[in-house]
This record gives sequence, structure tokens and C-alpha cells, in this order.
Amino acid sequence: MSTTALIILAVFTAIAATTALWFVRWREQQRLERARASVELMDFINLQYQLADTLNPWLGGDSFSWLCGMISQAGVSLAQIGLPINSKVKHAIQQTSDWLQSPPSHKARLPQDELKAKQLRKSIQQQIELIKACYKKRMIDQQKASLLLNELRVLNVNLVTTVFFSQAKAAISLNNPAKAELQLNKLLKTLKAIRKPSEDQRKLEAEAKQMLQNLAPRPAVATNKLADAAEQLAEEQESWKKKHF
Repeated sequence: MSTTALIILAVFTAIAATTALWFVRWREQQRLERARASVELMDFINLQYQLADTLNPWLGGDSFSWLCGMISQAGVSLAQIGLPINSKVKHAIQQTSDWLQSPPSHKARLPQDELKAKQLRKSIQQQIELIKACYKKRMIDQQKASLLLNELRVLNVNLVTTVFFSQAKAAISLNNPAKAELQLNKLLKTLKAIRKPSEDQRKLEAEAKQMLQNLAPRPAVATNKLADAAEQLAEEQESWKKKHF
């Protein structure tokens, strides 16, 4: 075999080896990307399912359906990847499908207990961040995202004011007007920040103002000791001047 043929064969072998190595790496990269995408989708489905189930009693029908729709959409994308799906995610996808066909109607009052309210508020905040992330990924359009975010923010305000109102009433029943006044003022400050309050929020504001007016007058706050001492010192100094000048 000639030298030229050997060189050509060597070059061809090197190219083939390089191509084969590139292909192996490319396939591994694709596998890793599919696995990463699968994990992200399953994490999203689990979290969104948990939040939808938690927030449903206080969400409008359309908002709840949109959240369920995002879970279903993620489930379709997950199926297209073709990797195994764990039982927890399968259950979430199936339950979401059932919700879309027959939406649950269990509505509830907002919690007045501070601990339960904090837990619910955490879910609201998580859902707000998730909606923003879904909008960036184009899983939900701008109009739906805006409506959802607005509803969640209103829900958050209603939750906070419910707790303030409950604590104010409890303070009144315990004959603690100072604490009641503090909670009612917090409530009014929260409502004041709302540009377009709802009818229920306006009623709550009026009731809170009336409760403030009805609070028993509190005894005058004792004069500050430092101020008393300063006043006494001034009097003594004035008396000394009169004696010596």
C-alpha cells in the first residue's frame, strides 16, 4: 500500500473515531437533558398539584381550572420525553384530570388562627412565584397570569386582614383595648394600600373604624420619668434664681 493511501486511511480513521466520540457524547448530553427536563416537570407537577389542592377553597373556578391546565400541559410534555414517571406524579396527573372534568366545590372561610394563616400565606406566595415562572416559560399567557396574580394578591390581603380582625375582637373580649387598637390600625393600613377595594373590603373597613370609635377610652399614659425629672430640675433652678438674684 502506497504512502498516500496510508495517509488517507489514517485521516479517515481519525475522522471516524472523532465522529464516533462526538456522537457518543452527543447522545449522553441528550440523555442528560431529557432526564433533567423530566425531573423539572415532575417537580413542577408535584408542587402545582399541592398548591392547587391547598388554595382551591379560596380560588375562583377559572383560576383553579387554569392551574389544573398547567399540570395537564406539563403531564403531556412529560409523556413525550418517554422516561419513567413515579406513582406520585401519575396520581397528581390523574387527579388533575378528574378535577377538570368535575371541579371540587369545597369552599371554606379564611383561617383566623395565626399559625394556619401563615401556612396558607406561604402557599399563596409560592403560587405567585410559580405563576411568574410559568409565564416566563410561556406555559400561561399574559392575561391569565395577570388575573391569577391579582386574585392571589387579593386573597393574601383578605387573609392578613382576617387575622388582624380576629385578633382585635379577641383583644376586646379580653378587655385589652390597646392591643385591639393596634390590630385594627394594622387592618386599616393594609386596606388603605388597595387601589380598588371590593365591597366586602369596604364593609370590613367601615366595621373596623366603628370598632375603633367604640373602644373604651384608655387611661392617660403616665408622664415620662425623664420629663418629670427635667421639669423638677427647672423648677428648682428657677427657685434658686429668685433667692439669689
